[in-house]
Amino acid sequence: MISSIMLALKLFADYQFSYWQIFIPLFVASGLNLYFLFIIFIRTMIESRQFKSACVSSLFNTLRVLMVAIFEVLLCHKIDGDYEKLGVAVQSTYGVVFMPIWLLMTAFGFQACRIFLKTNAQILLTIVGVFVGIAVGFALRNTNPSQKAIDLIGFPGEILMNMLKMMILPLIVGSLISGLSQIDAKQSGKIGIVSLCYYTVTLTLSVVTGIAMVLLIHPGNPDIKNNVNSEGNTGGKEVDTLDKVLDLIRNMFPENIIETMFSQVETVYVENTKEGNVTELTKSLKTVNGINVLGIIVFSITLGIVISAVGEEARPLMKIFVALDIVITRIVTLMMWYAPIGIASLIAKEILEINNLAETAKMLGLYMATVIAGLAIHLFFTEPLIYFLASRKNPFIFLKGMIHAAATALGTSSSAASLPVTFRCLEENNHVDPMYTKFVLPVGAMVNMDGTALYEAVATIFIAQLNGRDLNFGHLLIICVTAMLASIGAASIPSAGLVTMLMVLSAVGLPTEDISLIVAVDWLLDRLRTCVNVCGDGFGCGVVEAICTRLGVKPSKDVENNSNSHPETSSYNSRETVEQKTEQKNRSLISISHL
Repeated sequence: MISSIMLALKLFADYQFSYWQIFIPLFVASGLNLYFLFIIFIRTMIESRQFKSACVSSLFNTLRVLMVAIFEVLLCHKIDGDYEKLGVAVQSTYGVVFMPIWLLMTAFGFQACRIFLKTNAQILLTIVGVFVGIAVGFALRNTNPSQKAIDLIGFPGEILMNMLKMMILPLIVGSLISGLSQIDAKQSGKIGIVSLCYYTVTLTLSVVTGIAMVLLIHPGNPDIKNNVNSEGNTGGKEVDTLDKVLDLIRNMFPENIIETMFSQVETVYVENTKEGNVTELTKSLKTVNGINVLGIIVFSITLGIVISAVGEEARPLMKIFVALDIVITRIVTLMMWYAPIGIASLIAKEILEINNLAETAKMLGLYMATVIAGLAIHLFFTEPLIYFLASRKNPFIFLKGMIHAAATALGTSSSAASLPVTFRCLEENNHVDPMYTKFVLPVGAMVNMDGTALYEAVATIFIAQLNGRDLNFGHLLIICVTAMLASIGAASIPSAGLVTMLMVLSAVGLPTEDISLIVAVDWLLDRLRTCVNVCGDGFGCGVVEAICTRLGVKPSKDVENNSNSHPETSSYNSRETVEQKTEQKNRSLISISHL
């Protein structure tokens, strides 16, 4: 701090301090920091035996010493023995970079900065992981890495996705059943009706926004179809809209609840060759791999409501699912410390696997801009407006609390994989009643796909423009309805919207093979629309809570009796009390070290 003041006076007030006079407090501060670092660590260990507190305090003070050391190293490297460059070096390294940081930390207090970093560590690390992944991906593109190297870079991300997918089933079952079993049937009915209305309104508005943007900007140019290389092929029979709707209903009511954990039903067309080499397509039902999330959601909702209706006799079963929910949440919390590494790995791998990045961006840039503009309007205008009208609260403060979930969605490209973080953001940052998050979020992750619906509407009309097709109002209405249905049927996994878009193309008679034209940029748009989907689920919880509160829905029991239902909270608070006493004992030493 003394060096900062002396340097500021020299640079801006023409005080005659030599630079070596300015360095003396830095050297003294480094020595004092190391000394008090050692004293605080030993004293904390001996008096309170709180290893965690000692480590955190030591780490923070070490970072301060490292900041001074980095400045000195950069300075020595820059002047390279030429002391005439000293003034420029000081201004460009310490005066421009480190001095503002040092002054800000001094002004707000090192203790406050430490508390901020400790509280928001996961959010900051996740955001850093996103930017690190982008930087690493573009930095390694010029080296032309082999496929084996790309696979190794993406391996940590693959592990993250497996970990998150592993927790989807217990998280949905635990949260839905524990939440609904603690409220009566009337309250759950109100929550369900309000949620359904919210999903319908936001889905409709998102599709209308997408249609308006693509008609206004008109990104489709038939020349693009001749210049962009196709990177995929849909193959097979065009998807029938009725088949997809029926599959959706079939999966909601599975014949075997155990099978829903690893498979679901899908309509397929099989080629059969008859006499005279005549080939015809025969429709049949096929079991495909993948969790039947819709079936699990319907079963969990039914079980939760029935447990609540039975009452005292089913209370032991309710306690089992409440305990399951607490345990799964704790496991997921531990897993999320690995998320920044996995997110950086996923993004870097996606960037490395893109071919002809510059050419693709040039050809499809206007299409990408149309989708991104529509998503931005829906995320920053439509949904905040609905939230404000429902709750009369600042929607952007609410959105700020969702940053961690949005960053996770951006990295994983999966609404289901982002569920654990979304729960934490809403309950801890935005203080939404768990009664609403446990019902709205699992259902919303499956059916509330605002970003996907908007994307499918834009992409369908874009392909129509590429083929020179004029769409009338009837076609636009069909696109609107089928885009909404297709988004509801889309699994909450990466690139699911690209598959369900075949249904929308078939509904208006467009060639499904043209979907290969937009595959090249789907990796980015998929992440952005997933981010919108997750934030839409978060806003949905806030809107449903505000409306249901007006309708007389009472707060959940687990919020009113938080200390009873979450016994680990009391032990956590006791540990915090001991740490606070330890910090109070060391306050005098820390205050001296801040100088």
